[in-house]
Amino acid sequence: MIRALVPLLILAQALAFDPPTGIAAFVLPERDETRVLDPASLPCGGALVVIGRDGSALTLGEALPAESAEPGRAFPVIISGLRRTATVVRRGPVTGAVLLRIDRLPEGVLPLSCASSQSVAVGDEVWSAGNGFGAAEQDGMCAISRGTVSGLYAIPDDSPPVRGRGGRVLSTYRGPAIEVDAAVNDGDQGGALLNAQGGLIGLVSLGIARERRLGTVVPIDRIAADLGLPAPPAPTRATVDAGSPLSMAARKAAGALVLVSFDRPKGPGNPQPFPRPSRTTDSAPAWERGRLQEAWNAYWHQQQIFFTDQPVCALVVGADELVTSVSNLHGQAKGGRVLLPGRTVPCTVVAIHRGFDLALLRTEAPLGIAPAELATTRPAPGTTLGLLGRHGATTAWTMTSGIVSAVDRRFGQSPQSYVQTDARANYGNLGGALVDERGLIAGLIVMLGPDERFPWLINSGVALFVDAASIAAALPGLRQGRSVEESQTIGLGVMIVPGPRGRLMVQSVRPGSGAAKAGLQAGDLIEQADGIAVVDHQALTKLLMRHRLGDTVTLSIRRAGRPLRINVELTVF
Repeated sequence: MIRALVPLLILAQALAFDPPTGIAAFVLPERDETRVLDPASLPCGGALVVIGRDGSALTLGEALPAESAEPGRAFPVIISGLRRTATVVRRGPVTGAVLLRIDRLPEGVLPLSCASSQSVAVGDEVWSAGNGFGAAEQDGMCAISRGTVSGLYAIPDDSPPVRGRGGRVLSTYRGPAIEVDAAVNDGDQGGALLNAQGGLIGLVSLGIARERRLGTVVPIDRIAADLGLPAPPAPTRATVDAGSPLSMAARKAAGALVLVSFDRPKGPGNPQPFPRPSRTTDSAPAWERGRLQEAWNAYWHQQQIFFTDQPVCALVVGADELVTSVSNLHGQAKGGRVLLPGRTVPCTVVAIHRGFDLALLRTEAPLGIAPAELATTRPAPGTTLGLLGRHGATTAWTMTSGIVSAVDRRFGQSPQSYVQTDARANYGNLGGALVDERGLIAGLIVMLGPDERFPWLINSGVALFVDAASIAAALPGLRQGRSVEESQTIGLGVMIVPGPRGRLMVQSVRPGSGAAKAGLQAGDLIEQADGIAVVDHQALTKLLMRHRLGDTVTLSIRRAGRPLRINVELTVF
């Protein structure tokens, strides 16, 4: 049944083929159930990829069941549902890649052919194939995921190690990486990244760029050189302009996206991390070890996701003007430098729009960059978009892709609304642009967590952006230095407090509001709104959130014991 649910890989030529058979899984040692909370325990084994009919296979050191990978070391593996032994031939000193040989390769297993990773470009369709959550080990068939190449860059040498459950180090890989938005989960490490033709272009790692937190892949060309294997065939991409309509449009729009390094007088502005828990000991009772394990999980998770003091994205909208997200101004940033090839240009914050989370920056000199071309209408649900970003001074643009998943999203009774996308969004995208297939800027990513106002996390499939038409409407005021510091509210224009017998009571009425014009008075008890009983302030707020500016709400009230019906027009205040 589970096998029937595994999707097929779809080739660029619309041909289909079954998931690759040349993916094996390492069998983990049996775990003592009394030590199941041990942070060193793994939920499932990593993967390895068969590349030769003699059983030759590749993996990464992080996928091995043990750290030691000296030549001759043997490990049990599962391939095509059968148990075999994989013996280490050698390990690469640079990439940590490992060459093994599997004994008695089962009939029907087809080795994967290597394809040069030099032909890869941002926006290319790719597939990950591995032992995600034990699929190859338990079901005899690898788990696959379709996605795109979302970035090409090097993970810096000074990046902290990537940690998982209980603080266990998942990967220490540093160097050139292919970033993908295809699924990468526990068990996929050491597995394959395939191009549109099914060629092996890299091995999946659990390493990440901290500000991106997307799956990364060690390029096969680098692995082959490290292990002394023949170089993969030369790339065959005809031109650098090849690719999907979206990736071609992204190349056009990416020129208007720049990096800004802010001066932060109060530091990076990171949320306070969880306190470091005490160490877990075997002598502690099981319940205590469980509590400490949860504390360690929370601690390491927080360590991985908080804001970093990295350069941030901004979109060029004028000769000397840029817009970015107010969320990027943490640490009380008021100015900084635009990072351009071979030079930097100082910039300052001109004004902000708190409701839209927008900030306008002005540079001391023209940037010499063509301003972004903004779309004039809000994109419709289902529209395909590319989410562009930059996260390092020497890193080219990145792109995750998705669709418009919802429109007219609001915080409470705010008059400002946002558009939602399911494209993976992270700190390397905050202040970055969304582009449509015409090459027009559809909006700007704002308000990424963690924050109590917007608790979703990066790369969660939930991200909000300000559409281009709203940006254009806000720019004239921002250019004149007029900031909108406080978010406005669409509502009745009254102060509500708990009243007698569980009713809501009007404490005061705002002059000039819809409530004042309708004659609502202090002391009135609100019983219903639009025929719906209102039992608390939250219920009234939820009802008002369904309305827009200028709508009329019918209130059933009681004044001095007499029932009344009053129609109130919603206004902004």
